[in-house]
Amino acid sequence: MRGKNTNAMNILITGGSKGIGKAIATELAARGHDLCLVAREHEHLVETAKVLVDQHHVSVIVKTADISRPEAVQSIKNFCQEKNFTPDVLILNAGIWLAGAIETSTPKNFSTMMETNVGAAFSFVREFVPLMKKLPYGRIILTGSTAGIEPHHRDGGSLYSVTKWAIHGLAVNLRQELLMTNIGVTHIAPGSVATPMWDPEEIQADRMLAASDIAKLVATTLELSPQAVVEEIVVRPQHGNIS
Repeated sequence: MRGKNTNAMNILITGGSKGIGKAIATELAARGHDLCLVAREHEHLVETAKVLVDQHHVSVIVKTADISRPEAVQSIKNFCQEKNFTPDVLILNAGIWLAGAIETSTPKNFSTMMETNVGAAFSFVREFVPLMKKLPYGRIILTGSTAGIEPHHRDGGSLYSVTKWAIHGLAVNLRQELLMTNIGVTHIAPGSVATPMWDPEEIQADRMLAASDIAKLVATTLELSPQAVVEEIVVRPQHGNIS
């Protein structure tokens, strides 16, 4: 199903019920695109979808899933096919933060973060790229972090940084692999963004990026001519990241 926008695309967003993912969903719905939102918390997904449908009159389907499991991603693909929803765009945004230094973190925490922050993106690419290659236009946008291009600026952020370096590596290599196809790949690396990933007491809204800033950048990359691919976006607060 397509919305009233004749240029509407089908866009799948992971982590689409909170923070950056929800802001991206809101911005894209406002521009008339139809969405599939994926997240772990069903209530937030349903609530977000209802608001977007009521306000912007687009189609929004939702799938509750723990995307750290490859079989869950396969289930999401099956769900999309049942709904006749082949994504033109994948926005691989979901991620978790578990504080820890490389030297002292547990193997379990390392595995959990790698499976959620990196493994899920790998699984989505494996499942959806063959379908997207059949479309005239496709884009994959991976939400990384400035912690994926430099050491993390917060204490306890080393493991998170490792996963975001991996996302950066996945993005640049995937871009090269898909260079001669219809699918462009964008890596977006925000600095400190005011989202629920932070302790509420740590948030300094006047010093941090708004989630809507990232949403507007994502939406704009999708409005360029089909032959234009934004390969990387790095965006930080004016006065630098919060430490």
